[in-house]
Amino acid sequence: MTNSHHALLSPLENSDEFNNICDLLQNRDPRTAWVNGIVDAQKWHFAAGLLKSRNAPALIIAPSELKAKAIYEDMYYFFRESCHIYPSRDLLFYAADVKSPDITRQRLRVLDKLKNAEAPPVIIISAEALLDRMTPPETFHRYRMSISVGDVVEPQEIMRKLVQMGYDRSSLAEGPGQFALRGGILDIYPAVGSYYPVAQGATPQRSEEAEEGFIPTGAAGV
Repeated sequence: MTNSHHALLSPLENSDEFNNICDLLQNRDPRTAWVNGIVDAQKWHFAAGLLKSRNAPALIIAPSELKAKAIYEDMYYFFRESCHIYPSRDLLFYAADVKSPDITRQRLRVLDKLKNAEAPPVIIISAEALLDRMTPPETFHRYRMSISVGDVVEPQEIMRKLVQMGYDRSSLAEGPGQFALRGGILDIYPAVGSYYPVAQGATPQRSEEAEEGFIPTGAAGV
């Protein structure tokens, strides 16, 4: 078992029951383990210890959206950036074909993390969100775009791909998932993305504001 390197998880390593379950889960053959006698306050502490010991991606299925959020709050303490909640659609507006940009963007961010996570991700999802049909991973990751400083691009080609990716063309790119052509300048507001501003002679640094999508990315084409 690997060292958890967390003060609150270290005491679990002295538990014979905990180590027995870890050994069971390390087996290459699929196994189901039932654990009894753990009070509610300790369940996710115990689960976090198991996930830390395995150091592998994990999917936690909750019976409801409310419970999924509660589990996320508990697990986030142990996993931070590698812990994500995948929200369900807004059922009140789903039948009326009204989409929440925030929910869609959060779902896209989680899917993006599955491919680009620096640490094994821990995804928390409700049973109702699990019922949604998803785009195949190879299709999702094929519709990605990367533009670097110095690239020469054709605006019409980029706009065609943006439309295929689900972006909306507008007069101004004011929100995530929008783009606008103003003369020879193409403004893109990423639905999910990162922006690395580069000063002359400086090392690229991640912009947290752009990671959240608040800074439009400008791409000039010829």
